[in-house]
Amino acid sequence: MNHFTFFDSQELDKEEGALNRLLKKNTIEDDIISPSKTSLYNILNYSKALSIRQSKQLETIEHLLN
Repeated sequence: MNHFTFFDSQELDKEEGALNRLLKKNTIEDDIISPSKTSLYNILNYSKALSIRQSKQLETIEHLLN
């Protein structure tokens, strides 16, 4: 039969906490999905080409300049 002291228990708790942090770090990084550079460039180019003007008769006019 093994006998654990308070200090043994404290050390095990620290090690368990460190392992849990490593596991959480890996799962959070794996869950984050970032868009590709092509997608980002497409969105930026669309926002540059989009023209929105106010009109008295039609309220707003949206027009792509490309």
